[in-house]
This record gives sequence, structure tokens and C-alpha cells, in this order.
Amino acid sequence: EKTEIPLAPVRLSIEGDNFSHFDMRHLRGTLAERVIEAHRAQDASLVSTLAMEANEENSVLCRAPESLYMPVRGKRDFYGWSPVDGRGAKPSQTVACIYDFTLDTSLERLFVVCDPDWGTVYYLNGQRLEVSATERVWHHRNLVYDIADIARLGENRLVAVCTMPAYDRAFPLPAPVLKGDFRQFEGCHLTAEKGKGGFGSLSEKGYLTFGGDATYETSFAYEGEGSLLLTVETKDTVEVFVNGVSAGVRFCAPYTFDLTALAKKGENALSLRVTTTLSSFIYKTVVSGVLGAHLFAEK
Repeated sequence: EKTEIPLAPVRLSIEGDNFSHFDMRHLRGTLAERVIEAHRAQDASLVSTLAMEANEENSVLCRAPESLYMPVRGKRDFYGWSPVDGRGAKPSQTVACIYDFTLDTSLERLFVVCDPDWGTVYYLNGQRLEVSATERVWHHRNLVYDIADIARLGENRLVAVCTMPAYDRAFPLPAPVLKGDFRQFEGCHLTAEKGKGGFGSLSEKGYLTFGGDATYETSFAYEGEGSLLLTVETKDTVEVFVNGVSAGVRFCAPYTFDLTALAKKGENALSLRVTTTLSSFIYKTVVSGVLGAHLFAEK
């Protein structure tokens, strides 16, 4: 006889920081020249003020380069560092770009992370940003800027100005990301509000580009008779714990776990810890996390 054992309401906890990409635009024409001139004059306030004049006529959306448009690697609507009109940066050219994001709550931890490139200078809300740390994220020495006290509620516009090297090649424009303790929704909308628990894709819970560990915690009652078999719906690596003891790790189907030896009569704690890949961060948003779990008792 096989019966399903109900699981208690699920609590979700995230270990580590979330990441968020921007909708990035390359400034063009007179506006770009004025922003660059304000940058050279070291007028941070004017840089930010001028950047607010950007629109579809004086700026171009950026996306991943054509070489990355492979079905398994990326798609056209994913973020990137190449102007969609194909007019990229030239050797020795000074360029200016903008990156928009919105905060609906204050964040205690919020950082801009970027490549250690060609001396890019970033501005936000009238201030020139200074490097606060270096950290290994996707590069062994990513530059980190702490903007928790500079970002404001509502709309924010980050500005970047840099001069390309003199040698001849196709240069990527500066492509920073945001990192911090937030949930993200479409349009780079960030919030510190905690989401609902329950099983489900991390991308639907505000972790669109998250890469790291997420733990789903619940419990179940066991009568002490029969074997227990747990099936987990996921595409990630998952480790299951019963009363704090590991019941095993699976990184591919079938995601099944025998919990009989670890369960005790009465109430039992059950945790499912998934480790996601960086696919959502690097290429495109994928389904990740625990979509569901079912516990069966067989007598």
C-alpha cells in the first residue's frame, strides 16, 4: 500500500547575494559629447543631470553580440554589451553608457560589480563612484562599488564613461551588474521585501539571475511504519536533509531519496538544498529551484 504524506508549509531561504542585469544603452551624438565633456571637467553632478536626457533618439539599446546568439547559450532579448545597430566602440574612442534600475525599498547591501577594464568611471545620482573592494565573481578580480548609501528610492540611472585602448579590435562596452540582498523583477525592479515561501522556480520568486544555494524547509509526520520515498522536481543539484542529517545528493534524474533510515516516529524536519548554476546570470533565465516534492510511505 502506497500513500502520500502531506508536507507542512515550505519556508525558502537564500544563501548569498542575488544579481541583476541592467537594460543598458549606449549614448550617441551631442548628448554623449556633453556627458563626456562633463566627465572630463570632473563635474559628477552635471554628468548625472545630462544623462537623464537620454531617450531612444540619442541612445541605443545594447544586447549580447551576434556570436553568442546560440540556442543553448543566449537569446536576443538577453542583456549584453553590444549596440543592437552594430556600431560598437572604436579604438581610442571615449564612450558613455547608462544603466537604469528601480528601488521600492532601501537596501542595506547593494553593489555595482564590473570587469577590471580600461579605467571606466561610474557615476550615480550626482556622485562619482569609488572602488570599495575587489572580488572574484566571473573574473578573478572584479571591481566592486558599494552604492547602498547612494542609490535612492524610485528610479536610478548609473552612468559609465571610458576610453577604449588604441589597438584595433571589437571592444565590448562596460557591462556592470548589481549585486546584493534583494529580489529582482522585470525591468531591473529591486525590492528588499521577502517573498512567499512554498516550492516553485526561483526566477518566479524574484531571483531571476541568482546563482548559489537555496534551501526549502518543511516537515512531515511519520507513523514509524513502512518505507519512505521522496521524489523531488528540479533540474539543479539537490541535497536532502532529514532532522539535520543528509539523505544524499542528486545532480540529475531520477531525483529520488530513501528517507526510511533517517526518519523517526512523530514530527520530522525536512530540508531540500539546491545549488543552481550560473546559466541565468550568464546566458538566459532558466527554471531553477525545487518546483515540487512528494513524500510516499509504502507498507
